[in-house]
Amino acid sequence: MSRKPQIRHLERRSAGFFFRRRVPARILSNDPQRRKFFVLSLRTHLPRDAEPLARRLTGLTDLGFAWMTENEMSHVTPEGMRILTELARFEIAAHEAARALAPERTRAEADLAFQREQALQQALREALACGNREIAKAPLRDVARRLGVHLDEESMDYRALAYEATRVLLDVSDDRAQREIGHTGDQSVYFRSARRKNQEILAAPAPASGPVVAAQGLAPVTTQIPTNGHQAPLPAAPLTTSTPSHVATAPATPTIAEPVVPKIAPAPASPMNPNESAFVAAPALSPDGTMDERQQADWKQAEKREKALKNINVSALTPASQAAIAKGRGISVTEAFVLYLELKGIGYGEEFDKKQTANRDVGKKWANTSLKAGETAKQIWVDLLGDQPIQDALEEEVEDALHVMWDIPAHHGRSEELSATNGYRDLIERADEK
Repeated sequence: MSRKPQIRHLERRSAGFFFRRRVPARILSNDPQRRKFFVLSLRTHLPRDAEPLARRLTGLTDLGFAWMTENEMSHVTPEGMRILTELARFEIAAHEAARALAPERTRAEADLAFQREQALQQALREALACGNREIAKAPLRDVARRLGVHLDEESMDYRALAYEATRVLLDVSDDRAQREIGHTGDQSVYFRSARRKNQEILAAPAPASGPVVAAQGLAPVTTQIPTNGHQAPLPAAPLTTSTPSHVATAPATPTIAEPVVPKIAPAPASPMNPNESAFVAAPALSPDGTMDERQQADWKQAEKREKALKNINVSALTPASQAAIAKGRGISVTEAFVLYLELKGIGYGEEFDKKQTANRDVGKKWANTSLKAGETAKQIWVDLLGDQPIQDALEEEVEDALHVMWDIPAHHGRSEELSATNGYRDLIERADEK
């Protein structure tokens, strides 16, 4: 590996230029688990582009390390940080539970609770100003007892902990005061969860090739067309999916056909099996009754997916793989690899767009020669890309993962020194140090 000597922290690798800088020892000493290097792909092979980027990153990391040094000269131990976090969590949870179970009250009672919190805040500010730590002693003892931690109330660490605990109690009281008069400050966890689920359902409609089933609870968003005075639901936009063996391939932009209004289908008479399609609410149409480009692309991708599923015997797969197929858009990197390795292991070839018959002998031969490599590939991709849904992976993330793969030692995994115990990026860094 060659390094340009005139530019600090700039390295040329086979995949292009990289910025690589060691984390200062003064920062690592406070957190031994912290990564020892920052390694960033500059995504260029041209020195004239890489050099100014390296200079800017050097300046930014200088500022970052200086800030971390200033803030990590903390007077609170890691155990103390844990106690303070739990103190805040306990106080918040207790108040929310009490308010949720409390009976109805008058506005005057709510104002009185608000005034009580204001008085408490004044006392806490007075304690902070005078360095009085008695107000935090009882809460700290209770949290330490819950966590099974011994507090030495005569030590300097305890003095710092009690001071910070007083600040935490002030923050908690300020939050409680707002909640007492109905200002929650954020959306409830239940609302956020429901909205996220609805967005996932509407953004990832399933493929259509048969009857229509409206998703439970989504009747208000189902698009319908009036026919002879009656309402009939439209079939949903189909689901897109990626072939597991092409995880690294950027998705191609589909050619958009002329808009077509879907045909109306009757309600199903019986539930579907894993080989049949699943449906959700119909997609929203434009004012002229046509689908947008995204929906048309989904229909085209679903046609390919339906054909591919008909070319294999889905019932021969394990329940886990059948469930992964049914997920469609939500299939993760791990699930995709497991599905692909299973298909190869039972004797299917690579051409999933053609009708195939599983060949056990071919599957056994493939397992003996290639299964181990496939398992390793799965570990690498999951480590570098994360076990996220394949459709959520950005093209830049895939490219970065491919660049990192070029630097993985050739004999990785064959010895303890070359094992990716803490991930493959860590393995590359350890190999570069030698």
